[in-house]
Amino acid sequence: AFRLTFAGGLTHTSTGILPNGTNGYANTFFTPSIHINLTDYASLGIYSRTNSIDAIQRIDMDCQVFSSPNGGDFGIFAGFSTALPVSQFIVEFTQAENFTYRLAQINPTPNTTGFWAGSQNGSTMYFQRNGIDLSPTLSPKLANRVVPNNALTIFAQRYQTATIRRYSNRELAFSFIGEKLTESQLSNYYTAVQAFQTTLSRQV
Repeated sequence: AFRLTFAGGLTHTSTGILPNGTNGYANTFFTPSIHINLTDYASLGIYSRTNSIDAIQRIDMDCQVFSSPNGGDFGIFAGFSTALPVSQFIVEFTQAENFTYRLAQINPTPNTTGFWAGSQNGSTMYFQRNGIDLSPTLSPKLANRVVPNNALTIFAQRYQTATIRRYSNRELAFSFIGEKLTESQLSNYYTAVQAFQTTLSRQV
């Protein structure tokens, strides 16, 4: 059903959901290994209302698995930490798909507010903020990648089956998971989401 189950410290208001940055998160019940058709590829996005990067490593939406030498990751975040002030969209899936890239990264992140969206379409990868392409640095695909078999988590990273870590302290007013989108479709998505946020008087 992909309902959200909330845990830890989260504040729900008319502007969105604000996690406490220490134990608040939401389980989406969306498992990439089960719910993603690899031939359709994938996209992710968040609408952040908080400009915040601090010394603690924080991730807005992610699931990651690792069992040497295999690993896999699927997620997005507007900012990681002051030691590594990057924004990132990452797709680490099975080697059989022969992806050219595994992540798109902006260093340093310009500002962690706004609509962040990424899409993986074979060897093509898009990463945008507020409908504008960020021309990110693309990292080559690593060997021995697998599709994560754990549920995607919002406001934190789910690592392996049960570990929740890297809690975000950024308020989100929207998030999505979907099949691949083109660059223009991502831009159009921002226009629609921004109009929605403006109607609710919580746009940034």
